Amino acid sequence: MNKFFLILLNSISLILLQAEPPSDSPYTYIDFEHVSLSNDTLRDRNNNREFIIRKEGVSGYSKDHVFGESKFWISSTMSSNGKNGFGVLLPNVVNYDSNNIGESSKNRIELEISSIDNDSSYLKLEETRYYSFKIYIHPQSHDIAKETIFFQAWQNHDSSNKQGRQPPFSLSFIKWRSEETGTGYKWQVSTARCKDKDYGDKNNKTNCKVKDIIAKPIFTSTTGLEKGVWYKFVVKFKPSTNKKGAVKVWLNDEPIVAQSHERNFGYNKSLDKNTSIILDQFEVRVGAYRGRLKDENIGKTILIFDEIKIGNSYDQVNDED
Repeated sequence: MNKFFLILLNSISLILLQAEPPSDSPYTYIDFEHVSLSNDTLRDRNNNREFIIRKEGVSGYSKDHVFGESKFWISSTMSSNGKNGFGVLLPNVVNYDSNNIGESSKNRIELEISSIDNDSSYLKLEETRYYSFKIYIHPQSHDIAKETIFFQAWQNHDSSNKQGRQPPFSLSFIKWRSEETGTGYKWQVSTARCKDKDYGDKNNKTNCKVKDIIAKPIFTSTTGLEKGVWYKFVVKFKPSTNKKGAVKVWLNDEPIVAQSHERNFGYNKSLDKNTSIILDQFEVRVGAYRGRLKDENIGKTILIFDEIKIGNSYDQVNDED
């Protein structure tokens, strides 16, 4: 009997070892080949997981001022490798209506690729993750007239008191300055944090107010990404409030920017109910997001994403196999 159970245990162990993914593989990989859309979620049969699609419309604008609605879809004609990609479209706003502002004047379609809801290894303060994705700017996309975030690590917090915070890390497309002669989509890397001061008190609460936030670009491109071309981004991000943070970005395997020496990225977690509650949770998203819309002739933005990977090392997310 003992010999039988020993053989059975060895057999089970062998099966588990064979089923375990190799250590050099990403722990999340979305290639959009076996997915379905339902009720603002993307179901990926390869990962056996659901990913939330964050939507925010243009309630600050009358219908006459918007050409079309925000959209997302699985594209069967545009993919970097395979058949399908994930498409997002933000509509063209041609006129700002100050008499029809509404409660929200933001505009977003974002796929939440990692959060506490769908990722047991979701990003926390003082932890490092690597992300890679491919992006394609559709030829029918208009030139950028307002900053549009296409990748962000957003620290979860209660914004019910309207004290929203800048994402600790983001990649965005920005408008060329009038004196610049660049073409394509100019882009930048931005980070945000609290000012370097002690926010703690005897109850270990935090009081990092909006006025105490430092948000700025740490890199701005001098050449733009062209329409109709696939590009690959790899991001290393370690949020920290102990001056141990790290940021590194590669574009098409070329290192572009790196900051890692005594840096803070993100906000101290807080349980202070008198201010926005800040959690030790990060939601990582790809897509398109435009903040408070107070501009005219913003234009239409169409982006396609593919080959999204999350891992614990550069090699895990940069494997082209």
